[in-house]
Parts: sequence; structure tokens; C-alpha cells
Amino acid sequence: MTGRRARAGGLLALALLAGLLGCGRPEPELAWSRVEVPDGVTPLLLVAVADDLLVAGAAEDLPAPRVLRLDGDGGLDPVPVTADSYYGVCALWFDAAVRGEEVVAIGRQSGGAHGNPRWTTWEGGAAGVVEQPEQPLSVFGGWGAGGLAGITLTADGPVIVGTRTGEVPGLDIRLWLPDGDDWVEQPSAGTALAASDDVRPVATDVVVDGDALLITGLVQSDDGRVAAAVWRAPGPAGPWQRVDLPAEGRVVSAQDALCDAGRCLVVGRADGAVAAWWVEGAEVSPTTLPEVPPGRTTDDVPAPVLWQGRFAVVLPNGEDGLVAVSEDDGWRTLPGPPGRPVAAAAAHGALHVVTEDGGLWSAQR
Repeated sequence: MTGRRARAGGLLALALLAGLLGCGRPEPELAWSRVEVPDGVTPLLLVAVADDLLVAGAAEDLPAPRVLRLDGDGGLDPVPVTADSYYGVCALWFDAAVRGEEVVAIGRQSGGAHGNPRWTTWEGGAAGVVEQPEQPLSVFGGWGAGGLAGITLTADGPVIVGTRTGEVPGLDIRLWLPDGDDWVEQPSAGTALAASDDVRPVATDVVVDGDALLITGLVQSDDGRVAAAVWRAPGPAGPWQRVDLPAEGRVVSAQDALCDAGRCLVVGRADGAVAAWWVEGAEVSPTTLPEVPPGRTTDDVPAPVLWQGRFAVVLPNGEDGLVAVSEDDGWRTLPGPPGRPVAAAAAHGALHVVTEDGGLWSAQR
């Protein structure tokens, strides 16, 4: 997964109906315990790496990026972080991805005369994380930039996804691939990633589906409707196919996804309610997660995780969390941690959650 992702200031935004088997009241099967985090460090992102859990956070003093490793006994050990650039020293990790024991990440911090995002890239693992060579502003930002959405790691290397203006009004979804120390933007013209006269795509994240890529996002139409979609390709070179995700609502978006064995769970929002879809190739099946109070259309839904062989989603349930675990006939509900969840990961057989107040919680069943 992405290490998905509590996005530190995430990019966007976003029907939750109740009723499937397994969507009854929460069963008291999870006992949550708070993990003590060092003073002055706020967890932002969780990254499961092999048998380790990395907690990426922000410190009150510089360098701001901090990474901690949670051991099997619940202790947190510091992971060396090497930041070389001005914006790397004060960056907040925005997204991360894992393949085996390798970790890649992107960081963000506002700067310059207009306060635009300045992006940094990172690589490493549980033994240490290093900032990659600084990129010129024009690579990820500058004129026509629409921002970055996420990073993932394929067998051939990392892929960054974002948006930039194209040949027609609006933004194209763009990919960046590494070439030595440089990140090179890939053209989107003539592909399903490009904007057209009546449809404008926006990416919200990217994950791997085996060797393939899956981009989550939305499409904006001239009639003002915002509809959820994903884009699929066997690799960064394409060909890309847009798959629309059906849902009732005026503003619907796909925010995050997790894929396992060719089956992807995509989560997002529909007019503020949580929405979800199973996606297998071009086949889409909406699924009804346990009912929780609706939020703003811009509220992030934490990315799904694979926990004990099942898909799990930690949902915001008012000011607390609720855990939905996939079953053969629907979803099972379990109590979540105190506090509104913003990131989740599974490691050491346990489920781990970061909450909006900076808490780090763990539970095992």
C-alpha cells in the first residue's frame, strides 16, 4: 500500500448506506492501547515494512521529518533520517509506498513568495531514510502545476502521480519517473489521463495492483458533477483505461485504494458520506460499508489495509473510529480507537491507527 496514508494536509475530499450482513453494532473484540510517542513528535503516516512498522511524523524542532520504528513489544526506536535540502529539513511526509523492505516517500512544505508546495523525495527502509537529490522547482511545481497526489513502488522503481495543465483547459493526470538523480515528467496527451473539452480528471493517489498501476481520483464534468473514477494500466507506459465508479451524489471521489491478488478495495466519499467499491480489472461492484455519520466532501478516508488476511478500513465515526473488516458476505464492525482516524497500517499482527489529535493506537485480536 501505500503507506498510506494519513495525508499530512491531504489533497481532497469526499455514500455511505448501511445494511449489508455484518453491518450491525460493533462487537467488543478489540482492546486499543495508546503507544507513547516521544515528546514534540506528531505522527502523520504509518508504513508497514516487512515485519516492521515505521511511524513518520513531524517534530517541533528541526529537522522536522522524524521516523520511528515500532518493535514487537510496543516500543518506538528512532530511525536515522538524512535531510540535505532547505525544504527537506522542514518537510512533512505526504505519502509513502513499500515494496519488500524498500520505502519511498514524498514530502511537502510550503515556501517561496507565494507559499506554493515544495516537494521532496525520499528513499530507504527500517535502517534509515535519506532525502533524494533536490529537484528544480519546475519539476513538480512552477507554472501549470496542479500538485502531487501520491507515490508508489513497482518492480521497475518508484512512480509519482500528480496533475499539470495540458493541451486543453483543466489539468491532466501526469506521471513522473526517475532517471538517475532526476525525476522526468511523462506526457499524457492522447491518453485516458488527459483532460478533454468536457471532462477534467484529478488524481488523488496511486497504488500497485501486482505489476499494474491503479490511480484513484475523480472527473469533473461541464454540468458541475464530480464523479469517482480509477485509471488502470499494466505499467507506467500504459495503455491507460478509465473505469468509472457508480455512486449517487453530486460530488463523488475515489480517494484511496488497496489491491491484493487482483482485487482492489477503493474508498472515497459521495456528498460527504463514505463510499467504497470493489474493482477487479474493469469490473466494479459498489459495497456498503458500516454506516457512520457523514463528513465534509473534502474529508479524507484512511486508506484500506490488509489485516490478518482481510481488507480493513478504519472509518471516522463522529469523533472516534470504527473498524470495518471484510467478510465473505459483507462487513464486520469492530470498535475503533478514541479520536478521529487519519492513517492506518497493519504490522506484528496488530492494527495501528493515527488519530487527528496526534495519537498512535494499537489493537490485536
